[in-house]
This record gives sequence, structure tokens and C-alpha cells, in this order.
Amino acid sequence: MKINTTPLRIPLAIVLLALAYFTAPDAWIPHQWRVATYNWLGAASYRDAPTSKDYSLPDAEEICPPDALGWRDGQTIEGVLIEPAA
Repeated sequence: MKINTTPLRIPLAIVLLALAYFTAPDAWIPHQWRVATYNWLGAASYRDAPTSKDYSLPDAEEICPPDALGWRDGQTIEGVLIEPAA
């Protein structure tokens, strides 16, 4: 017995296209289509931006600290000689 699936294809295609249209970002939809959609369904209501969180800058370290510990001595890394800093 063969089941005829042709009658299901058209409604399924319409549902999938509608789903893609209504879930796509606004920038992907042509302007005239968006205007028509807003005329049919109404525009989304305005939402205020969320309140910002308080932020304090962390304490900054010195950009070029004095070389008290000698961390700029010459060294060899993977066979490459790094000269000491002056």
C-alpha cells in the first residue's frame, strides 16, 4: 500500500516558511514586508533597556615597573636566545 504524501507537502511547506519568516531577525526581512507584517499584526511594544550594573575600575598596576627582581635577564626559550633588557 502506497501512502500519498503530496497533500501534506504544501501545508508543511507553508508552516515552515511562516516559521522561518516570523523567527528571522528584522534585518533579514525586506522593509516593505516588515511594514505589511506590522500593519497586519501590529508592531512590538517598546521595552526599556535593562538597568546597568555598577562597575568600578580595578586598581591599575604600573605600566613599566622597575626591574627589581631581574625578570628581564637574558634567557633561551626553545633554542632562541633572548638578550637581557638594558
